[in-house]
Amino acid sequence: MVALCFPTHAAATMVMSITVEELAARAEKVFVGTCTNVSHRVNGLGIPVTEVTFAVSEVVKGEVGSTVTFQQIDTQAQQGPLKAASKDILQENPRGFFAKAGIANLPNYRPGEEVLLFLAAPGKLGLTAPIGLTQGKLPVTTLTSGEKVITNTAFKKTTATNVAFPDPGKTAPYAQFLKTLRGLTQPE
Repeated sequence: MVALCFPTHAAATMVMSITVEELAARAEKVFVGTCTNVSHRVNGLGIPVTEVTFAVSEVVKGEVGSTVTFQQIDTQAQQGPLKAASKDILQENPRGFFAKAGIANLPNYRPGEEVLLFLAAPGKLGLTAPIGLTQGKLPVTTLTSGEKVITNTAFKKTTATNVAFPDPGKTAPYAQFLKTLRGLTQPE
């Protein structure tokens, strides 16, 4: 009976599907970039982090330079005890079994991959992640024809954007997608 009340891990989780308008509105930075570096370490607060660097090719929203480096909770780290954890660390550093489900939905990164990223503002501890977790990381692919496309990996389609933004799992022409996205983030 006790085992049923206190599971040791979360086998699955659901993340609410959000629209591209919500991704764009909630993100501090929106950019297209190529991942140049991924490292795993423990930061000065004892939090296992993944540090990711992107070479930025297009800025859609926010203050973005030629490179962006950020840290998110390390999805591959062993979850050991926190050293002298403060209340702030516990609030932003998920270690409980409910939080492990959220960690499972954080995106992973590979050097060389090109993506459109909807990045949240860093929290008090300097950690961030894409808005909507995996929904905020959309792959950019160059086809053999040379045409670039963006794949809708998770967000739901809305009637307001049904022409430029594809159904989940489908692709859209890169230029058309970014033009419509800029219209959302940079209203006239």
